[in-house]
Amino acid sequence: MFTVKTSKGPEYKISFKHNLGGGWVRSRDEFAREITECFLLDDDQEPLGMGLAHCSFDDVFSYEIGRRISLTRAIEGLPRDERKEIWAAYWAKKAADRKQSAVAEFMRYEKALSEKAEELAELEYSDTA
Repeated sequence: MFTVKTSKGPEYKISFKHNLGGGWVRSRDEFAREITECFLLDDDQEPLGMGLAHCSFDDVFSYEIGRRISLTRAIEGLPRDERKEIWAAYWAKKAADRKQSAVAEFMRYEKALSEKAEELAELEYSDTA
């Protein structure tokens, strides 16, 4: 879930739910394999909008594509300037998540490298003893 404070006042909370088991899509009267739902909530957690993205049997599921489609549908009733602010916040959050993920990956790599160096040092020490 992430929160967007718009310049004109309202604050929106946006969350996503992925159903990888599929389900019945009432609006299309058919079964879909994977479904992504986006919920647009106000300050009091009251629902303001909901967007749904679903895969047909020919589609390959993608979390990212599902989020984009469902978010587009959830905010389509809002004024254009608020939609632009929500998208800007969404992309900023994605960039921050990628950066955090890259830092975490680097830290795991550094830890594995130092552990390997310690193992090699122990082997060298045991060979000389």
